[in-house]
Amino acid sequence: MNGLYVVNVDIENKSGHKDKILGQIDALSKITDHMYVLASNGNEYFFGEYLDRSIGKIMSVKQSKKIRYIRGFINQHKLLSLLRTMIDKHDVDFAYIRRIIPLTTSVLRTLRGLKKQKTQLFYEYPTYPWQEEMRSNPKTFGRLNYYLDKWNYRKLIDIVDFIPAMVSCDCFSSQIENEKLIKINNGVCVEKLPVVSPVSHEGLNLLAVGHLQNWHGFDRVIKGLSEFYNSGGTQLVKFLVVGDGHELQALRELAQNLGLVNEVVFFGAMTGKELDAIFNLSDIAVASIGNHRKKVFKDSALKSREYCARGIPFILASYDDDFPEEFRYVHRIPADDSPVDIASILVFFNSIKKDDYSTIMRHYAQRTLTWDKKMLPIIDKILQNQHPKNESNN
Repeated sequence: MNGLYVVNVDIENKSGHKDKILGQIDALSKITDHMYVLASNGNEYFFGEYLDRSIGKIMSVKQSKKIRYIRGFINQHKLLSLLRTMIDKHDVDFAYIRRIIPLTTSVLRTLRGLKKQKTQLFYEYPTYPWQEEMRSNPKTFGRLNYYLDKWNYRKLIDIVDFIPAMVSCDCFSSQIENEKLIKINNGVCVEKLPVVSPVSHEGLNLLAVGHLQNWHGFDRVIKGLSEFYNSGGTQLVKFLVVGDGHELQALRELAQNLGLVNEVVFFGAMTGKELDAIFNLSDIAVASIGNHRKKVFKDSALKSREYCARGIPFILASYDDDFPEEFRYVHRIPADDSPVDIASILVFFNSIKKDDYSTIMRHYAQRTLTWDKKMLPIIDKILQNQHPKNESNN
């Protein structure tokens, strides 16, 4: 059996995306004879075969460098053209396609062509429902993409076999949508992440890592620190922020305006041993605590799973069914814009600090959060519903 994974994102320069994508591909490769990948590295689209956690390139096509929005349509055409060419040359039984934006008639036409060849189609939505995140995009092109997707979404549902999705609510607008949706959670490549090795330091260090966006809610921590110190808090608490992104300048200005330039430390983007060293200096991590700003109240964030795999307790606002109430190394706060209660975090940390929580969390991640575990619902559908191509062509 042969499989194909399609993703229209630069997997070389977006480390979070790359880890997830390779984790999913690796899990799917274990049930295939040949696992093919169609992806981007920022300069070209390439088609290759996945072997031993690397992709051997078979064919590629240069990406356009024209004006951004025009470039997007040209590159989408190139991606789909390469997909059709490679499908014709390689006998693919199933295709797992990570959402392509915008959802154009060309995408639908290509998917229909794959269906005619009896290819089983999985079309993943990393965020579901997807509408609010697109609708809230203030950029003109983002709004145009939203209307294209809204217009063509119903047609997509009719074409594909299944829609794997990180579902944030039980809200389906049609019976067929309900039948085709496969609820999945994010996983993590546990073996790629070292367990924290704590380094002695003064006070309590909170840590946030990510490509900084408004819905991460990290401003809530800064405002919480301000309230903590203004109300007479004496224990030293620092907030270490690792990453860049749209929200970085706003967070810097907030910390400066609240007189917290020494207590809130910005490191910029970090990876590898540099990032590991920051984790070793940290006591509690901060997951996305602003998801409510995009009307998402059920979470499946990669970052939470990475924190767990590293063995560092973390703060969570949205509900996440991978971390039930009895999982004691998560500190839960309200899913709203209220400042984080720093005093309650100190109480939480004091209640767990004598536990061997790093080892416990690591073992939990190995048992429940790997991509092999998370892709099982997809794998089951492939094995149960695989189209008998050879028989249908006779």
